[in-house]
Amino acid sequence: MFAAAMPVIFFFDRGFLDEMDFWAGTFGLAIFGFVELVYFCWIFGMDNAWEEMHHGHAIKIPKVFYYIIKYVTPAFILALVLVWGYQDGIGMLTMKGVPEANIAVLWGARILMAAITIFFCFMIKKAWDLKGQVHA
Repeated sequence: MFAAAMPVIFFFDRGFLDEMDFWAGTFGLAIFGFVELVYFCWIFGMDNAWEEMHHGHAIKIPKVFYYIIKYVTPAFILALVLVWGYQDGIGMLTMKGVPEANIAVLWGARILMAAITIFFCFMIKKAWDLKGQVHA
């Protein structure tokens, strides 16, 4: 991980940190939130999710949030990502307007983030296999 931090220092002026910040902190956050909502509400089941939210609760969540969590929030996040994709997505993916000297550095940031994500997914699967808890 220490080695993965070095490009942030050496290529800071060429946008390495900005690229990581956008994909992890802006786009990644919206995508992860959408995936988490779909898993929690549609795969785990909203009735199970609602029961889990009320397990050991101090206050009762109003029933209107059942529908907001299940329908409104995923639709809003999906619409947000789709509108971004229509307005700025292609330009961001193709690095429109980025100086030629920075393109390789920014692709390096993307590849580094993808490699770290794949590494952690592999390690999580390996840990689950060792405990015998994989139910996929």
